[in-house]
Amino acid sequence: MPTEEALNALHWQTFRVAPLELLQQRSLIFRQTGTSASGGPCTVAGARHLDAVGRTGALDVEVSLDYTAGTAVSALTTTPGGDGSTWWFPYIERGVGECDVSIDVPVGTIALTAGMNGCSLRLYLNPALGIIKFCHDNNGEYADDLAYAARGFDHLLSVNAGTRTRGRPEQNVNNYWIDELAGPATGLYFICRKTTSTCWTVYQSVAVGGRREERIPRFLRATQVRVVHPFTGQQRHNKVVATVELPLP
Repeated sequence: MPTEEALNALHWQTFRVAPLELLQQRSLIFRQTGTSASGGPCTVAGARHLDAVGRTGALDVEVSLDYTAGTAVSALTTTPGGDGSTWWFPYIERGVGECDVSIDVPVGTIALTAGMNGCSLRLYLNPALGIIKFCHDNNGEYADDLAYAARGFDHLLSVNAGTRTRGRPEQNVNNYWIDELAGPATGLYFICRKTTSTCWTVYQSVAVGGRREERIPRFLRATQVRVVHPFTGQQRHNKVVATVELPLP
């Protein structure tokens, strides 16, 4: 019987060859391990559905993510490194996480980031350098189009939680953060994949989070409170949200 890690790795490989078909069956979620503050190539591996992410000793509270069997959510981890077939651009508090990808990377190359519930995904093109800049803009507030333009980067696309306009109006996909998705730990994962020699497609993968507390009595010690965020896949929201045609030179 394959392990959860092996099954989730298989789901990732299925996405690589048939992305929309896989997302109609299950949601994919990603977590970064290691350090890569400025983004870059990464490897992707399957992870367990129970994934401890933090602990506060003073309150003796353990926080975990719980992807219950049957919810059609596959947990994946990314680690800096790899052969350049997959790239990671990180979430940065009060800032913009970025990575630069050559416009000449092979068809099938993927750019990933952490889950969003209010941030903006932004793409910029530098024709002179032959680079696409992928950005995770915290709360949609920190990416500066004029500063990017001064360095030769033109705005290509923004996917926004609310209504915003960057560049031309048609370069924006707005209002992904709908009331139905609101939850303590809900994440929308935007997966960018090069689909032709001149086109990138942006897919949306959604997992809706909740919150519950589990009190665990311990002999002669304070009761432990375990906070669990149970995730449920939301396949009806998984879809293509945008395609970006790169302008020909």
